[in-house]
Amino acid sequence: MVIRVPAQITIPDHYFLKPADVIVERVGDMARAVDRHGNVIAQSSDHAYVIQEAIDYLSALGGGKIVLGNGEFEMKRTVRISSGEFLIEGMGIDKTIIKTAQDVTIDNPFTVNTNTIIRNMTFDSNGNSTYALAMVIYKSETDKIIDYIILDNVKLVQSAKGKILWSLWDQTQQYNIKTVVFRNVLTIGVNDNSLDNGGASFVETWIIDSCKFIDSPRINSYVVKRTFIANSEFNPSAHPATSLIKDGAGLLYVINTRFVEAVELHRGTVFILNSEIYNNSLNIRPSGSLKVIVGWSYIESARTIAFYDDISKLDSLILIGNYIKPTEYDLFVSYTVGGTEINNVYIIGNVIDESEATHHFTSFNGNILNRWVEAYNLFPSGRKGFWNTSFGDEYTVKHNIGYKTENSGTATFSGDGTTTQFKIAHGLVKTPSKVKVTPASADAAGDFYVTVDTTYIYVNYLTAPPSGTDNVVLYWEAEV
Repeated sequence: MVIRVPAQITIPDHYFLKPADVIVERVGDMARAVDRHGNVIAQSSDHAYVIQEAIDYLSALGGGKIVLGNGEFEMKRTVRISSGEFLIEGMGIDKTIIKTAQDVTIDNPFTVNTNTIIRNMTFDSNGNSTYALAMVIYKSETDKIIDYIILDNVKLVQSAKGKILWSLWDQTQQYNIKTVVFRNVLTIGVNDNSLDNGGASFVETWIIDSCKFIDSPRINSYVVKRTFIANSEFNPSAHPATSLIKDGAGLLYVINTRFVEAVELHRGTVFILNSEIYNNSLNIRPSGSLKVIVGWSYIESARTIAFYDDISKLDSLILIGNYIKPTEYDLFVSYTVGGTEINNVYIIGNVIDESEATHHFTSFNGNILNRWVEAYNLFPSGRKGFWNTSFGDEYTVKHNIGYKTENSGTATFSGDGTTTQFKIAHGLVKTPSKVKVTPASADAAGDFYVTVDTTYIYVNYLTAPPSGTDNVVLYWEAEV
């Protein structure tokens, strides 16, 4: 197997299988760092000092592989990985534990500032007000480029301050960190945002695969060019909050992922495919150009798509092939004061089950501009509500099952020589705007005019058709 990461990184298996350049192990109350030749690099009851000495030793050689043994390594200071290329590997989650000392004030146990892979270990902040882990480019390093930072099979727990943090301060160079990969990362009890980058951060590609974020799993991604999330779960079980905040100007691609709380979207182009979204679903707070595509997913929520802030503007929205189950409000709800503007809306081929919806809006604080297409959707319980708004000129709603906007058929009546009005149930969701009635028999061919209401098409003859059995046959078409 070969792990392939974008940005020209290929990490073969033998990279992980290579012998350790330095082993750091617990010996009684102390930690000891030994190189591959058996020479002791450092030994101390200050475990962070020993790990730092091992890193500094290999940094002078351009980097290398450090293996941390079984047990807890108590951190009373921050370990900094600043130059060279490093693989820092533990013996496994819950076997190698980097644990912040009780009541110690440090920013974070590890600060990563160079090409680094960290795998097979737990970071336990021990309830202290520390970041769980930091990936940093300092403001004095305006030209520094980090090709990759990878967390693989890592658990982060009990951080009162929260966050896996990366920051770039006062940067003019975009995308200083080329690729960040989280694979098999688990966060538990990481307060505030699990993943956050403060300052003006620039990451080119961010990959999250097979990860689980529990308690407050929000992602503040700010300026990330491309974010890929697959096979993961965002579950704020202890601290209900928004599952995902995407405030980047680039691409967010999500597949086969479960969100237990709302997904909040701000900017960029967003794809959410083959996923599950619960509770408040999609919260739209546009702070720039925003395009959203959600396909082949399960959405069960009190508010399927909600618009917030004073003025919301969505450049395009595509919902295709989803099972959508509003449990409180209809498909859309707007909380904006200044109004919501939505452009280029396509709702196609979804199952929209409104059987449990309790609020059905008849008004919407907003405008639909440019193109609106709602077609080939299934409403199993019939559509219970459809908000009225300014749809613009290009508004198409048709071919939906359970929400008929067009219908046709053949109506047959028996004339009696006196009846001049015949009514046809059109079955549409509201009064049709277009109606066509064509005589399909000789006795139906007299002069008539047509009127309509919310239920019927009325065919009004100037002269009653003659008596007969099934002799008045009319073909009809109607469209909302």
